[in-house]
Amino acid sequence: MYEHRSRFLFALLFVLLLCSSAQATTSLLITVQDNIDNSTLSHATVFVNGANYARTNANGQVYLTHSGLTDQEIKISMSGYDDWSKTVSKNATSLLVNLSRKTLTFKVDLYDSDTLGPIAGASINLTADNTSVMKQTDAKGSATFAVTAATLY
Repeated sequence: MYEHRSRFLFALLFVLLLCSSAQATTSLLITVQDNIDNSTLSHATVFVNGANYARTNANGQVYLTHSGLTDQEIKISMSGYDDWSKTVSKNATSLLVNLSRKTLTFKVDLYDSDTLGPIAGASINLTADNTSVMKQTDAKGSATFAVTAATLY
């Protein structure tokens, strides 16, 4: 009797294993880097399908594990950089994201220390990354430069 019951239980277990669907998973390695110097960016925020997923590690990387059944909407955000977003194929296993630095305005106002009046026509040099830009102050003593975030001047 026990032999008959054990055969039945074994057959039932076998049928359950055959009928259960195995869930395959896909791993996606996301690497985030600066588009100017290709340095990896740690602490960038990664959003998956509109939800906050993770932050990049010290190597600028995040592993995303998903079902592999649908494409993934990926968005990367970091202070000082323009946001990046793209729909990534469900079969993709790696993704390299180059973030662009935001373009900002740097304004210089130059005043005479004795009269506190603006100084017009003064030359202002702005130097970064072995390049230099020179502008002259206008009648209000101002000069404006287009600069990128996260760059030392």
